[in-house]
Amino acid sequence: MSKEYMVFTRKHRPQTFDDIMGQDQVSLTLKRAIEQGRIMQAYLFSGPRGVGKTTTARVFAKALNCEKGPAVNPCNSCSICREITQGNSMDVMEIDGASNRGIDRIRELREQVAFAPSASRYKVYIIDEVHMLTTEAFNALLKTLEEPPKHVIFIFATTDPQNIPQTILSRCQHFRFKRASLNTITLNLRMIAEKEGISAEEEALYIIARAADGALRDGQRIFDQAITYSKGETLTAGIVGEMLGEIETEKLLQLADFIVEKNLAGAIRIMETIFEGGYDLKNFVREFAEIFRNILIIKTLEDRQGADVSDEVFEKAKAISKKTSRENFLYILEKAVGLEQRISRSYIPDIVVETFIVNAILFLGGEIKTGMSETGKKEP
Repeated sequence: MSKEYMVFTRKHRPQTFDDIMGQDQVSLTLKRAIEQGRIMQAYLFSGPRGVGKTTTARVFAKALNCEKGPAVNPCNSCSICREITQGNSMDVMEIDGASNRGIDRIRELREQVAFAPSASRYKVYIIDEVHMLTTEAFNALLKTLEEPPKHVIFIFATTDPQNIPQTILSRCQHFRFKRASLNTITLNLRMIAEKEGISAEEEALYIIARAADGALRDGQRIFDQAITYSKGETLTAGIVGEMLGEIETEKLLQLADFIVEKNLAGAIRIMETIFEGGYDLKNFVREFAEIFRNILIIKTLEDRQGADVSDEVFEKAKAISKKTSRENFLYILEKAVGLEQRISRSYIPDIVVETFIVNAILFLGGEIKTGMSETGKKEP
């Protein structure tokens, strides 16, 4: 029987503070708190989904309870570290606030906190999606937070801190987690690919990172899915784009080049392949606007700063940026931003998009040549 498969989000979950990517403002503060012995009894981790809130909470619990600690980075080899990693520790409990939101569960928790840890220094309660607790449950929890036992630490995780009562917030040390950048997600995926012996194009990883929309966990999940879809072949931008139903960046760059070159026929041919491919036109507009936004930034700053693109895309975008003025790029970008709303209101969205492309070329000084229809095809 083959060994049970473990998904990347579990297999490559960070086990030390140094493994956590993109949240240095949190990791560094927690490490210094351990070094200085400044351990609070209630913490609030807030931020978007999939950025490492509960993972950081687990690492913090291990660092505090490690047999060789408290340690800035847990050893991950002692029995306590292993139990926490495996989710078997009697002293580190994870509670889903969405499914345990009532007062009865919090009353049960209040009874448990009175008992000393069974084997660790601290009993750590990690309550995920804490904002889902009822008002009564928050009131019951408040009584424990007002005079918590010295051996108990609460770590609350939430995507919506605005829905947590101020009386709870005022008793927590608040850590704000950020969305993961495209470069952070791409680097993480590259590290996983190297560990797993997977061959993947840089542009393919970039497309996955963009689809993850700031969530590192989503990037790992999509990467896992893409590996399955590719059936062991080299993971290319084309394979990932096909799986996600997204337009290849190369095709978008070619369209941008045709527009600034005032090549109406070439631009229309690209659009025909997009229509025939059945791509979501709203998604196309967002990706098109992002391409022009990156080209505009590259033209303005003359480097990669602020443009979330791969090295290959940067070079191609830089070449395109030299072909017309900053004002022209800005004009087309402004028109593209408003295009999604026009598509939503139209019964013929493909013509709306095609008209936008034609108008952009005409604005740049292009012409509809004699013998050429407005769709870029030869008239009979």
